[in-house]
Amino acid sequence: MATGDKFIIPAQAAGFASLFGHIEKGTGDTLHIPEGMLNIGGNGLGFLLDSRANWDPAANSDGSFSSLALGDDIYLYAVRDYSGLAALV
Repeated sequence: MATGDKFIIPAQAAGFASLFGHIEKGTGDTLHIPEGMLNIGGNGLGFLLDSRANWDPAANSDGSFSSLALGDDIYLYAVRDYSGLAALV
């Protein structure tokens, strides 16, 4: 590398999000979430996202979720965890 060149991990860049697959419906009202990388909050704040099979939105919600239905918009929020992994709510 030349002087001034920087090596970065993609998730360290502000606004980055990448999943290695698609979020899919699991058993009942659960979701299968693939692993990925995302940035929560700005440059240098990249986190890994572990895959989750049968992740339960109801157990991780503010109480507004009742069940999955075709056509529903579901918002997942990633929050910091100091383990280096992102937590989902």
